[in-house]
Amino acid sequence: MRVLKDHKGFSLVELVVVAGLVAILAGISLRLISHIGAANIEKSTKYVTDALSKQQMKSMSKEKKPNLFIYEYNGKPYYILTDEDTYTPSKGKELGGVTVSYNDGSDHTIEGATVLKITYKKDGSFKSCPNTITISTNSATRTITLNKETGRHVVE
Repeated sequence: MRVLKDHKGFSLVELVVVAGLVAILAGISLRLISHIGAANIEKSTKYVTDALSKQQMKSMSKEKKPNLFIYEYNGKPYYILTDEDTYTPSKGKELGGVTVSYNDGSDHTIEGATVLKITYKKDGSFKSCPNTITISTNSATRTITLNKETGRHVVE
């Protein structure tokens, strides 16, 4: 049998090293993607809690009480704080990359025509609100608990 000395190729050791490096890079990428999801959920939760705080202050200081609407438009959840009694889908701010659901005695996911409307009374307590608002991604979940009598909201 004839042995070719110029025959080039990869050795088994080289293939194992490359496979190991690819596995390490894939693991790092997956961890970074989960951190991006966690950042989305924190940002979205902050948007909703800030809107609730602004809404409470406005309702205690103005004649016209603002409404907070959380809804889905084009497959993405949005929110809008407005003095109008109805919402306009194209004017809201997007809660990117999350799923929003709420519990008012039974669980509802905000999708399609589902609209969550939250209003405050002049004294700062809620006029209409769910018990909880849950904002979630595949990797994390945040729940905003609303106290109807006091108007407080707490992130868990």
